Amino acid sequence: MEVFLDDLEGNDFNNLFKLLPSFYKNLRESVTRNDGIRCFVSCLPGPFYCRLFPSHTLNFVYSSFSLQWLSKVPDGLENNKESIHWQWQVPAEYERVFTTFLASPGEEVVRGGPMVLICVGPFQKR
Repeated sequence: MEVFLDDLEGNDFNNLFKLLPSFYKNLRESVTRNDGIRCFVSCLPGPFYCRLFPSHTLNFVYSSFSLQWLSKVPDGLENNKESIHWQWQVPAEYERVFTTFLASPGEEVVRGGPMVLICVGPFQKR
């Protein structure tokens, strides 16, 4: 089994690597038969809006809370000195970013491979 973890370039993967020995120990103890299960973990720093893996190499894609980050500040926002509420221009930028985000893992996952996305969204009472 190979596990590829991706996060933004500024993330410090050291804490994750410190957890790996106990993860491997728990994995060995949880295997009921001695079939020599192997697990390799790799961490890749990079943006969420471009491909990091070759085409059709991932069997499963899981992404949690990475869609809350826009890839750039929406045009005109830097000059908005009068209001902290800037909703009307964000949806267009978000649609572009979301489409780009879906295209990357869509190319990387094998045909028919599952992709699980966990996203933050507004709550509206109906």
